[in-house]
Amino acid sequence: MTALHPDTGYGGRRKLTPNDGTAQSSASAVVDPEGLLHVIWPVTVSGRNEIHYYRSPGGGSALGVPDTVLEQRSETIQNLNMVADDWGGLHLTFEGVIGGVPQVRYRRRTHDGTWDVASALLSDPSEGYPSRLVLVPRHEEAVTLLYAAGSGAAPTWLSRDRNALPAHEPTGVGTPTALPSAAWLRALPNPVRAGSALTLRWVATRAPRSHSVSFYDLAGRRLGRVPLDAVGNEHLARLDPADVAGWRSGLVFARVDGEAGATRIVVLR
Repeated sequence: MTALHPDTGYGGRRKLTPNDGTAQSSASAVVDPEGLLHVIWPVTVSGRNEIHYYRSPGGGSALGVPDTVLEQRSETIQNLNMVADDWGGLHLTFEGVIGGVPQVRYRRRTHDGTWDVASALLSDPSEGYPSRLVLVPRHEEAVTLLYAAGSGAAPTWLSRDRNALPAHEPTGVGTPTALPSAAWLRALPNPVRAGSALTLRWVATRAPRSHSVSFYDLAGRRLGRVPLDAVGNEHLARLDPADVAGWRSGLVFARVDGEAGATRIVVLR
């Protein structure tokens, strides 16, 4: 650890990746709304190409795994890029080179730490070589990719959306049921340490059916209720550290009163 004068504001150096002899030629990093650092980098191991991921532990979270393999591919991996959205989600793009032609792939991590099962191909090889990728997240569930594609000196700008937000209630045989509020209420941070502040954000395009959020334990006992306030174009519910201090480790369920379903919150002590 390097000793630095405290007035400079600089901390010591920390090793994020192992000295294992593998090629680590580039990296992409972001800081999420909770102030946690997320880093990705490509690694080549015995002819296999991988993307590794690190998230700095914070707030007592048990998710601070220093080195996780996200992708294992036979083709060359290049041009990694990662951005964070305002909901705590991460959006990753990279290029896999097949037959000498780069192909853009995308993968998402939700605010609760869940990555997509696999990356998805976004570009079309028939468009030519993609370049100058720009990710524009509009929501945890919605992102727009801008990129230039084509051959020669005059590439064309293209865009492609990935929108997983439900546009309407599902239909099918019988009477459609309302979407559960678990699809619309997001808790940050999640997991949360008992005694820490907690914010819940209503993320649906429609207004909530009520303006209060209730919390329940596994036995169905109500732990408390807080208002769901309109803040600008959003609806937010905030819990002070004292409100969360008495929660036991395990699961707590948050439900907007009048809505079906609930959002699971993992509590750590």
